Amino acid sequence: MTIFVGDRVRLRKDYDTNVKIRKRAFDLSFSNEIYTILKRNVNSYTIENEETNKRKSVTVNQIKMIP
Repeated sequence: MTIFVGDRVRLRKDYDTNVKIRKRAFDLSFSNEIYTILKRNVNSYTIENEETNKRKSVTVNQIKMIP
């Protein structure tokens, strides 16, 4: 999956905060919130929520491209 700055993505929901998401990444569903990729870092992406303008740093396993 190739992700570029400006792409729109969804985040995986993390119901168990004691378990790291990369261990259960494929068991989790996706949220309905839409985020935009702002910056690509070495091992993560900086994303911003389109509605609330809140920013997060996430890994590639936590996101899903929106076609």
